[in-house]
Amino acid sequence: MRPRERMEAALRGGAPDRVPVFLRDLTLGLDVIGVPTPEVCSGKFNAELSSRAVVATQRALGHDAVVGSIQFCGLETEMLGGELHFPERTIPTILHPPFASPEDVDRAELPDPLRDEPLSNVVKAYELTSSSVGDEVAILGNIEGAVTKAGMLRGLEALLMDLLTDRGLAERTIEFAARMGEDLADALASHGVNSALFVAAASDNPDIIGPDDFRRYSLPGLRRVVDVVNANGLPTVFHPHGIFTEPMFSPLVSESIAQGIAGFQFAERNDLAFAKREWGNVTCILGGVDAFTTLLLGPEERIIRETEDCLRSCGPSGYVMMCSCSLHRGMPLGNVKAMVDACRRWDPDRLRSP
Repeated sequence: MRPRERMEAALRGGAPDRVPVFLRDLTLGLDVIGVPTPEVCSGKFNAELSSRAVVATQRALGHDAVVGSIQFCGLETEMLGGELHFPERTIPTILHPPFASPEDVDRAELPDPLRDEPLSNVVKAYELTSSSVGDEVAILGNIEGAVTKAGMLRGLEALLMDLLTDRGLAERTIEFAARMGEDLADALASHGVNSALFVAAASDNPDIIGPDDFRRYSLPGLRRVVDVVNANGLPTVFHPHGIFTEPMFSPLVSESIAQGIAGFQFAERNDLAFAKREWGNVTCILGGVDAFTTLLLGPEERIIRETEDCLRSCGPSGYVMMCSCSLHRGMPLGNVKAMVDACRRWDPDRLRSP
């Protein structure tokens, strides 16, 4: 099977010829082609270099699915009046959120992801990646969940305080973020994405906002994205942070699946074997090696062992091997390659690597 076919079969719950690997490689490719972060990410955003980094990374590591462009949290910050910092060899960070005051929320205008830079150039990078490898490789779009994006726009601490003291302001911020997510999802789904849309939701986390607000804001925002993506003929994968395999939060997985998602990616500290038993018959399970301990620190033997444990627990059908979160520059490429290669070697009939 081709990588794209492998990924799409797994998202449908099928058993491809082997478990596919999706790295969600957001800035990792900048290390592969050896360019400074500002050269791609600052200003108007360099679509050509972005796509080149994505394609070069896939060719070097051999994973089945890619995010179609270099991406980072807070892409829209400067176009909405905030300030970003672009270090030479690490990840861009938000210095000043664009919605620092309540007035900023009310006067903000939604950007057009097909016209307004840098978003329009991110979309262009997806198109270039699709033209280069889209027939062979699965290309997934990447957007943030509504609460997660609202936390970037307002500042997460400010948003959480708003939820306590000025819920109307919090709701206006979340609504703006949700509409941004819908627009970007639609743009990506129609300009290069060929396999699925991925909703990354670190702050859509019941440990942070509580189960009630997860239900009140995260799930409706997710449903809106699912509807947009479905209209483009594509499935959606959801990745909130939190320990969803514990009893307090496990009902939220079923409620997330009820929004129409095709897959749920579990972050670190979740029990993947439990997740597969509990929900593997109704959605694709995504997840795997802990990005912040095992994959970052190694050694290779530990990476291979943890990869094989995940494959035994969740494979061979309805499962996509990932690490626990996104991959950025600074992650040792040899460690990532060890995980990908271990997955490619795994023999489900023998329940171990041959």
